[in-house]
Amino acid sequence: MKAQRILMAFIALVLVAGLTAGMVSAQATTKSLATNFTLVNLSPNDTEATVNYYLPDGSAWKDPDVIPVPGNGGQAIVRQYTDPDLSDGLGSAAVTSLEPLAGLVQQVIDPAAGQVPTSGAYAAISEGGTTFYVPQVAKNGSSATGIANSVIIVQNLGAATVDVDISLTKYGETTPIVESITDIAIGASYYYEMNLDDDLSNGFYSAVVEVVGDGSVGVVANTFFGADGLMSVNAFPAEALTSGWSIPLVFSRLSNSLVTSLIFQNLSGEIIPAGDINLYCTPDPGSGDQSTLDLYNPSDIAVNGIVAWNTLTQTGLFPTNWYGPCTVTSATDKGIVGIVQYRFSANQNMSAYEAIPSTSIDTTVFVPLGAKTLTNKFCTAITVMNLSDADITADLVSGLAT
Repeated sequence: MKAQRILMAFIALVLVAGLTAGMVSAQATTKSLATNFTLVNLSPNDTEATVNYYLPDGSAWKDPDVIPVPGNGGQAIVRQYTDPDLSDGLGSAAVTSLEPLAGLVQQVIDPAAGQVPTSGAYAAISEGGTTFYVPQVAKNGSSATGIANSVIIVQNLGAATVDVDISLTKYGETTPIVESITDIAIGASYYYEMNLDDDLSNGFYSAVVEVVGDGSVGVVANTFFGADGLMSVNAFPAEALTSGWSIPLVFSRLSNSLVTSLIFQNLSGEIIPAGDINLYCTPDPGSGDQSTLDLYNPSDIAVNGIVAWNTLTQTGLFPTNWYGPCTVTSATDKGIVGIVQYRFSANQNMSAYEAIPSTSIDTTVFVPLGAKTLTNKFCTAITVMNLSDADITADLVSGLAT
């Protein structure tokens, strides 16, 4: 399942944290991964996007590309696996334009590899920061859909080399393990493979990435499950902390085996007491079960710790054949962030995305890439959640949702 991100950033700089041009990772996955990215023009004016490519040491991977992008939601799709000027391997990209752009990065199997499909997607990074959070990463973590291993990708978005600390707190523990990464070159990405770190024991962790000294970075996390699964998420910047989040759609043990996990990280700087975090869900009219769900964190949540709900395993909390929208709120206004994971328990099709702040007031969103029944049967479903207190009408116009 390819996660299609909805982007709402109106800025003139898009940065792509990690790219591959047909390569095999010998660590978290054995797949021949490759990338493509889609740019969408958020202005009414035609523009050109300049794309600079970087190797991990900061040197140029190839000469820059100049790509036309039409106005009024026009798009350009750039495929790294068909670019003859990109050598196989890992790298990063930075995209600039005179008009505001947004972007989506898709990680897929190199079409020439002939392997079982694996895919994940994340939003291009519109603005750097100094502190980022990831609610779930793993080193040889055991799950219902295979052993999980994560790669945390940190891109230098500043004007000088940058150092970062990656703090990893294992679920159920309170003391983090800190790994220091030094001298990440300008524009380059550092790929931190958790299963190569002997300081970590096997299991699931939450992560905090912080700049040491001056600088600015962007962060993406890839978590591979078993032989074929992949979930990609953007890390949350410190500025994203809020006490209320919205989730457009949660699935509980549908007949096709689709389930959901919700993972929320405590970033308030203090222990969150039991009963403070509320998961409230209302059934979609088409849901087979029409129960309203009103759940709370059953125990205290440590600093940087998590509360998780899993519709596959928590059968006493979540009914079978249920789906609908949910909110997660802190009664005492504690700062939290959260991710949403979808998976089919019967296979390794899966995806993940970041929960949406309930305070969002956006009335126009761009979907960089949608599809209607392609030859490979790929198509897109768009779910719109009303975050206001009044009924609304949402119009979908030529790929632009308003």
